[in-house]
Amino acid sequence: MSNLRPENPIPRTLCAWYGFHLTIGDVGQLLSDSRGNECPWVGTYSECCPCTMEMEGENPNASRCPVAAAAEMTPALILGNITVWARELLGITFADAWQEYVMSPSCPRVSAINSN
Repeated sequence: MSNLRPENPIPRTLCAWYGFHLTIGDVGQLLSDSRGNECPWVGTYSECCPCTMEMEGENPNASRCPVAAAAEMTPALILGNITVWARELLGITFADAWQEYVMSPSCPRVSAINSN
């Protein structure tokens, strides 16, 4: 279970990638909070594309995501050198903390898109 306790928690979906833009540069990878429904795995790195599941009326969930499955997100890719700049937690690493926090029961959830 995550030990992260942000001072001002923000409701999140069951996807650590939802609402973020991924930038890959010389100094590493940065996952920036886009304050929207962006998915860093749809389109190219210069585009801002919405979550496929949400656009199909489903609740975003990384374990059921067709884009994640198609992208073949291996542990090496997912747990790479990614720094997360979320509104509630700045500069944490994806591998060490962010994914665990988002998936933990202590993370507040957004309202469901539908009841499925």
